[in-house]
Amino acid sequence: MVDFIGGSIQFIVKYLPQIILMILILVLIMVYMVVHNVHFIKRRIHLERVVEIEGLTGGRGAMHLCKQNMRESDGGQKNCGKLKRNACNLTTCCGWAEYKDGSGKCVAVSINKGQPLGMTHRTNVNDVDALYFKGKKINI
Repeated sequence: MVDFIGGSIQFIVKYLPQIILMILILVLIMVYMVVHNVHFIKRRIHLERVVEIEGLTGGRGAMHLCKQNMRESDGGQKNCGKLKRNACNLTTCCGWAEYKDGSGKCVAVSINKGQPLGMTHRTNVNDVDALYFKGKKINI
């Protein structure tokens, strides 16, 4: 046991500058971690189930909406009413109505040979200030 303690003391005396340097480096690393809030905690991976709804890009989504509108008893007003202005202007069966009170809403539009004839739902035309179909203002 005496040899172990004596050998340890000799080792410490022989390598004292290197030991002090390593202690100083470790202390500096600890200070850096505290100041910069560095942690080595294992984080639990959080998985989410994401459902992507196909947007209306003027392609299949818009065509599907218009085919579905033809089968609806309200002429598709319920479906068109869910759309915002940009998506509304991408379809061939909905139009953006701007009302005299400043509000706007996507409405179902009746079509004849690709040209809009007017709104299909029961809205007082006198309340509508303008109707836009595919981004262009039309007369109603």
